[in-house]
Amino acid sequence: MNLEGIGISLVNLNVVEVVYISLVNLKLEYTTSTVAQSVNLSGGTVQIDNQLHDATFPVVLQPTPISSDSSNVAALPTVQLSLIWLNDQGKF
Repeated sequence: MNLEGIGISLVNLNVVEVVYISLVNLKLEYTTSTVAQSVNLSGGTVQIDNQLHDATFPVVLQPTPISSDSSNVAALPTVQLSLIWLNDQGKF
């Protein structure tokens, strides 16, 4: 499954948006075989924005731009998670 992007807003008790987190190029893969099963999750870029009006730093985390000189280099995922389990676990 591929998602172009997803955004998450965090609000406080006064229903004021405090933080907005955006994830771009999410990819979820599930693989199964006779030996093992695996789930892989990867995300292209992550950006965290401070939504408070008096914020000194409105952008907390953002991707670093890649220079045009390195056009032949593919961008690596920012976030990557993999879970793999063997099908023979618990069998003797």
